[in-house]
Amino acid sequence: MYANDAGEYINSYVDVLKRTGELWSVAVIEFLVKAFFIQSITVRTKYVTDKETDRLHPNDNEHYRLSLTAQYQLFGLSATFKR
Repeated sequence: MYANDAGEYINSYVDVLKRTGELWSVAVIEFLVKAFFIQSITVRTKYVTDKETDRLHPNDNEHYRLSLTAQYQLFGLSATFKR
């Protein structure tokens, strides 16, 4: 919703990262989509450092959820590469 000092929005950066992943055949995990990282504030309060003063930084529970998301996304990648 807000542009940075360069006039760019976060979606611009996300799009570039996704296109770069496609170009180089590198998996890009979208935590915003896969782990529901951005949810309504009332839903996320159990996953933030301090629900009264800091709703931005994840606590241990959220780090655990994010790590599981990464783990299961990596499970979906090919483990062997045949010639």
